[in-house]
Amino acid sequence: MQNPFRDRIVPDPWHPSEIDVQEIHEDIYNICKEALATVRKHKQSSSVLIFGEAGSGKTHLLSRFKTPLSLLSSSHVLISIRMQTTRNRIWRHIQKTMIDNLSKKIDCQWSQLELVLYSHLFLQLDKQGIHRISSKTQLKKLFNSLAEELDLSYNFCRILEHIVQRNHLRAAISWLKGYSLPEAEQKALELISEDTNNSNEEEIARDRVLEICRFITSLLPIVFCFDQLEALQHEPGDTSGLFGFGQAVRFLYDHTEHVLFISCIQSFFVYYLKQHMMEPDFAALSIQQGTLNPLTLDQVMLIIQARLHTVNHLPWNIHDLLIAFQNDLKNFIGTNGRTAREALGFCADLFDSWEKGVRINTGRLQAEQSNEHFLNQETKQRLENAQMQVSYEQTDEIIGNYLYRLIHIFYDQCAEQDKFQKKDIELCMESNNQLIGISLCNQEDMISLSARFKRLDQLIQKNIYHSVVIIRHHDLTISDSAKKTKAYEQVLQQHPIVRFIFPSNEILAAVSVYGSMIFDAKSGDLVNSWIALTEKDVITWMQKHIDPLTLNFLKNVIEGNG
Repeated sequence: MQNPFRDRIVPDPWHPSEIDVQEIHEDIYNICKEALATVRKHKQSSSVLIFGEAGSGKTHLLSRFKTPLSLLSSSHVLISIRMQTTRNRIWRHIQKTMIDNLSKKIDCQWSQLELVLYSHLFLQLDKQGIHRISSKTQLKKLFNSLAEELDLSYNFCRILEHIVQRNHLRAAISWLKGYSLPEAEQKALELISEDTNNSNEEEIARDRVLEICRFITSLLPIVFCFDQLEALQHEPGDTSGLFGFGQAVRFLYDHTEHVLFISCIQSFFVYYLKQHMMEPDFAALSIQQGTLNPLTLDQVMLIIQARLHTVNHLPWNIHDLLIAFQNDLKNFIGTNGRTAREALGFCADLFDSWEKGVRINTGRLQAEQSNEHFLNQETKQRLENAQMQVSYEQTDEIIGNYLYRLIHIFYDQCAEQDKFQKKDIELCMESNNQLIGISLCNQEDMISLSARFKRLDQLIQKNIYHSVVIIRHHDLTISDSAKKTKAYEQVLQQHPIVRFIFPSNEILAAVSVYGSMIFDAKSGDLVNSWIALTEKDVITWMQKHIDPLTLNFLKNVIEGNG
């Protein structure tokens, strides 16, 4: 028989549990709902900071904001972002994840982005007294009018045109995510060259995020849900990630309208968050605050009743079953209450014990399996999923988000050195008094790649680094026609301190899985049965069980002999 209490983890608001008891945390939901109503009415941005214990239902609460959109509805756009990134990639992470969310289909055949886009076109047609779009020329004119109204760039409007016409969709979405496109795809998309020589990649991503916000918020409010803020603190004493996040949120708050920011953290982390953010940043993040308190026995019984009603052909009388649950839960819940995760875990074991006719210890629970067995199985499942989804386009984000955290597990004396980080160096580390500069060179545009190679050559000649590691995906080749790019590549290969590393999709999948598991554990979201594993649990397991291919990749980055 299916145990109705086993699906305890809500991974993100887009994959909520099918069962939602509205009375649970209704007070905090009402705070968020009223804040959104104010944002919608006054078109003035606001924020709510939610804190609670790990497993208290923060993500489940956010899933209530996943509402259907329709053309010209009075709903909102939902952007859910887990902050599994580094301080140097916050804007790029927001941009990429924002487009992932906008691309999701919602209860119909269209994505959030398409519905906003069609709503804009509908309004433009109405303004101009036109009944339908009869030609590509007319469509372009509509977008030109929209660009003038909302201060949208030429390239952004061309991308939106292709989405409407369903042309070059993969390339169009990749451009919106900030991925590099080959010259042929840029030409097919009718894009013009953008001067980025005086801007770094974070600034470019920030400007794109603002442009997307302007496009959406002229019609609908955006609800940004930021989760796993704990992941931004990579090690004890590290404050830069929290500081950078605070700066980003306040920048968005100051430069947008019609936006609600909802941020979720564990209760113990509120102190760190407030201490390591500038006061105006924390104020922008926490205009309103709310605590997800532990559940009482009565609240847990509401969840039990709702879940039991989903089971067909229960072998017990439901009234008697509810009484049995209540009797066994009294001591477990106690006067202090329990988190939703703990309560559901306990109920799952009770349900199994009654089905098998074996009593359990009602004072406490044990995990269903050892941490080692759980992590082995969890890693295997995640790797299978990641290997089906990962692509060369994700090289920069995966390596950029997770590489340092994994290196630090196996080289604990290896430390970041910010003052030596230059424009084309994604990460600078010091190991055994040796400075290692890491550059991600996964551009498909040969002009951009050639320019980066040239700048790296000039940087190397300044003798700042003892070694420079250039990472480029195995499948990204340099065409024979890109003679200048090949020439600069050969120059770099001749430098004795330079080494090229060409990771495969297999390596990318493994790095993303190991890295995400560490961040999930740090945020209290990696759970064996009802018990959250600690970051230390995962690191200890990883030091023994990481696969040799990934370990050799990490060694190659630091030592050059992997």
